[in-house]
Amino acid sequence: MKETKFHAFLDRISDQWIARDFVSWADHVSQPFSTITLTGQLNNEGLASLREDWDLYCQNLGVLKIIRIIRKVIMIEASEEDTLISTYQT
Repeated sequence: MKETKFHAFLDRISDQWIARDFVSWADHVSQPFSTITLTGQLNNEGLASLREDWDLYCQNLGVLKIIRIIRKVIMIEASEEDTLISTYQT
C-alpha cells in the first residue's frame, strides 16, 4: 500500500474516533488487534475488549476536548495475511 493511500486510511479512522463511530472504525481493523503505546502493548482478542479500549480512549478525547487527530506515517509493511503492520505518530 502506498503511503498516500495509507494516510487516507488513517484520516478516515481518525474521523471515526472524533465522531465516536465505533462500528465503522471496528470494520476497518482486523482481530486480534494490537497497539503498542508508551506504556506497553495492548492486545484485543475480540470485539468486547476492543470496545472497552475504545470507550476509554473516547473518554480521554472528551476530557482533553480533542476535535482533530493528526497522524504521521513512520512505517508501513504488508503482511502475508493481507493485513498491514504500521507505525505512526499521533
